[in-house]
Amino acid sequence: ADAGLAPPVVEPTNQQKEIAKLKNLLFFQIESQALDGDGGESEGAKKALQELLLQGKEALISQMRVVLAPLRVSPLGAHIDHQLGVVTGFNISRYVYYVFLPLSHPSVLLSSTSFSPPLSFPLPPPPLKKEDWGNHARGACLSLINFIKNKKNEDIRPNGMIGVIHSTMPIGGLSSSAASTLCYLFSLEFCNNFEVSREDKVELCRQTENDFLGLKNGLLDQTTILFSRPSHLTCIDCQKGVRETPTLVRWGEENNHDSGPIPFKVMIVYCGKSRVLANTNYNNRVTECREAASLLLLTDETKKLREVAFSFSFSFSFSFSFSF
Repeated sequence: ADAGLAPPVVEPTNQQKEIAKLKNLLFFQIESQALDGDGGESEGAKKALQELLLQGKEALISQMRVVLAPLRVSPLGAHIDHQLGVVTGFNISRYVYYVFLPLSHPSVLLSSTSFSPPLSFPLPPPPLKKEDWGNHARGACLSLINFIKNKKNEDIRPNGMIGVIHSTMPIGGLSSSAASTLCYLFSLEFCNNFEVSREDKVELCRQTENDFLGLKNGLLDQTTILFSRPSHLTCIDCQKGVRETPTLVRWGEENNHDSGPIPFKVMIVYCGKSRVLANTNYNNRVTECREAASLLLLTDETKKLREVAFSFSFSFSFSFSFSF
């Protein structure tokens, strides 16, 4: 630039604007809960927040950390992953944002731009609350704390955190639950100075949903989010899990498309109604898949559809009657 002229102003991207807005929201949350205590926090957590406030707004905002977990689209996946089949997925440029600050106290304080009211729980967390938006956070924290304890082979006093979570898309259908769970895992491991591999995070995410939330899903969502790369389709053999790294197929590679990625667009339609997967018939579909596998294999044992050979020949005659 010419001498004496001001440097050009760089406009912040939408992502930067979103993060700045969430950081201000988190500071307001810290201020509110430290002074008024409207989130059910303990006295110890409240004192930790008051100590943070002494640093001032500018210092606190500079210390805030951000986790971005992309949402995912799955061309092939519904009810295939929990039956140990081969599934595909890729991430889109829409995210779950989690802005947080570590706490020296073993408590987690959360607020959401999609749900209310703010919530608080100690670490390790208590059992889940029915239809409570914080259950994914409780489950993720419990899974990670148990993982760290097992790795260190000793009991721990975990550090907590205060954070704000936000999705750029409506809740339901794009795996915002897995994305938010991964946000909690990444942030809590940071707060406790502990590193967890992507492969272990896949399993911790599964534990959170299977063992804590009672959802019988598989590995598709969190594996896609963690392993996908731009311009690639992620192929996951769910029988192998993440013992083998998922295959990444570049767009156009299979079709000798020499001019680069095949152009395409994805249409995502919002029906106007958000949902929580655990409150749907998802688990019933899982049970039906297992029953179908057992019938096809002529066994009373619990089986997966992956165990039914692709070359299975139907030597039976079926008669169908339909009533309308």
